[in-house]
Amino acid sequence: MGYKIILTQTQTITKILVCAFFLLFFKISVSSAQQTDCQDLIKKAEQAYQEGLLNQVKSILNEECIKQLTKKEDKLRAYNLSVLSNLYLNEKDEAKDAMLKLLTLEPEYMYDSTSPLEFQKFYDTFKVKPTIVVGVKLGVNMSQIQSLNAFSSDNTQASGTGNGKYDSKIGIQLQMAAIIPITKRLDIMAEIGYKRFAYQFSNRLYKFQSIKFTETQAFLELPLMLKFNFGNNYNFKKNRRKFLNKLNPYIFGGASVSYLLSSSAIAIRNDTESITPLNLESQPLDMKPQRNSLGYYAIGGLGVDYKSGRSFLTFEVRYHYGLQNVIKTDERYANQTLFFGYGYVDSNIAFRNININVGYFYPFYKARQKKQLN
Repeated sequence: MGYKIILTQTQTITKILVCAFFLLFFKISVSSAQQTDCQDLIKKAEQAYQEGLLNQVKSILNEECIKQLTKKEDKLRAYNLSVLSNLYLNEKDEAKDAMLKLLTLEPEYMYDSTSPLEFQKFYDTFKVKPTIVVGVKLGVNMSQIQSLNAFSSDNTQASGTGNGKYDSKIGIQLQMAAIIPITKRLDIMAEIGYKRFAYQFSNRLYKFQSIKFTETQAFLELPLMLKFNFGNNYNFKKNRRKFLNKLNPYIFGGASVSYLLSSSAIAIRNDTESITPLNLESQPLDMKPQRNSLGYYAIGGLGVDYKSGRSFLTFEVRYHYGLQNVIKTDERYANQTLFFGYGYVDSNIAFRNININVGYFYPFYKARQKKQLN
């Protein structure tokens, strides 16, 4: 009895699987047939267009048929024909609707120089610049320290000789950026980034003592800049396929505000020529209480974009010019360990640094008509 029940259930499951297979096969066949029919309809629409049967073009290229197309190129051909047919029939609203669908599908659509003049003029009435471009930059930096006023536990020299020297170290930065195109040449660039850089101060005191002070700082940075393009990232003509035509050199300038996240230092003292030689190295010291939290910079630089598909890669060099003393003057002698143990005292300094960045950017579009044809 149980054997018969199992056999019956097995037969039922088999029938269900067979039916499902045929239904799936039928659906795929119908879908494939619809796509083939729609592709044939594009050919028919092109033939009707060549013969001047514009109303037939509109009826052939219905939206339901266009949705069935799997290839992007076929959909663009369909919308292109729809735009032209409606333009020649003087049905501007329907032509606008077709052009918006075309630009939504491919915001960086490139028409041929042989395209009808009516299509080119109509295309030029639509906004083809992105509303916003977002990206990320990664790079390295090198600090340059300018001494504004020297202080020392030993005598300082008016000329600066004997007041020690500052050496640069390599740091890193990571930035998220947004670009808003204003014109074909001008962009506004805003960024938020994390920057980490370091420098080393070395000096010789009392004719027998040498000190080294290495400081590492981390910042949150907010630059705002104006970018001038010598090329055009938003020129979608066919000649952009050539390598040189994909390059966009640019210059930029602006200002930046930074917020100090952390500052730590290590001090080293060597008394090699004293009666009792001494070598000291400190544990990491928190220098943030002796540093100004906000920093202000002027920024200038140059770079080049390389268009790659819809996105573009960028390489740039920029210079940050510090506008104020970074030392809290009323906290200069607050760290007694540094002063008495290592003979170090902060001089008034301003930060300068060179940044080299590489980045990746992607534009976002919202198709719209910027003006109406008369």
